[in-house]
Amino acid sequence: MQRALAGCGKTNFFIENLSASCDKTGFLHFRFAPRGLVSSLRLSAPLVFSSPPLGEITVRESRVRKAFFRSLLVCGIATIAVLAKSIVANAAEPRPLAIQFINHAPDVVGLWDETIRSEFIEAMNIVADNVSSRWLHSRPVIVSSDIRSRWRLILVNHRLTFNGQPAAGYHWRDGTGPYAILALNRASDSVAQVFLDGSHELAEMLVDPWANRAINGWYAEVADAVVCCHYDVTLSDGGVAPLSDFVLPHWFVIESSGPFDFINSPYIQHPLEVGPDGFKQRR
Repeated sequence: MQRALAGCGKTNFFIENLSASCDKTGFLHFRFAPRGLVSSLRLSAPLVFSSPPLGEITVRESRVRKAFFRSLLVCGIATIAVLAKSIVANAAEPRPLAIQFINHAPDVVGLWDETIRSEFIEAMNIVADNVSSRWLHSRPVIVSSDIRSRWRLILVNHRLTFNGQPAAGYHWRDGTGPYAILALNRASDSVAQVFLDGSHELAEMLVDPWANRAINGWYAEVADAVVCCHYDVTLSDGGVAPLSDFVLPHWFVIESSGPFDFINSPYIQHPLEVGPDGFKQRR
């Protein structure tokens, strides 16, 4: 049978039944099935899952999630505890104070050579530890020629003056930072005097690095009052080095109890007391 074009004026549709109705636009009507018919098309047999029912999966997932987040919480608390412990430890252990030893003096036979320099640096570290234990809350201090630091201990072999007066040594500050300086040529060819002068200026720089500290109206020059006194230390090579005495914080406090200096000298038995050849300065 020859197919005819639909009588709706459309050339792109072929139909078998010429009596099929058209809509106003010329297209065939499409009738939706009733809701009951659609419902009746649903599968009557239940779906079969290869895994446990959905409810059981939810409970299991809930338990797994709880265990997972519980482990995260435990790990988080443990991590926080470790970090807190580390922070407390770092706060309890202050960073070491580094002091650079700078030698500008040539070797002098019997007074200054490589061996004596090594002994001098070792002795200055002992001074630093002793002063720190009384004045710096035992902050670690390192004196070395192998480090670079704004804090410096300098030895020269030329004339020094301070405020226009000749000096064996002094401590001051510049654009780099605090420094203590001493002159080898003022040691009167005495190795012991080099150690005494070095320990004197190093102790005062540690307590008063900016050379402007006053305690109860007195400058914090902790070695000036006890230039009469020293103590001896034994070094690692068996040598013995004399080191300058220094006053303690109680020395600046009237009516405080002693001791008032590091070696508890018989010359310093009261606050602000000065030993032979010693002195103190009002601010």
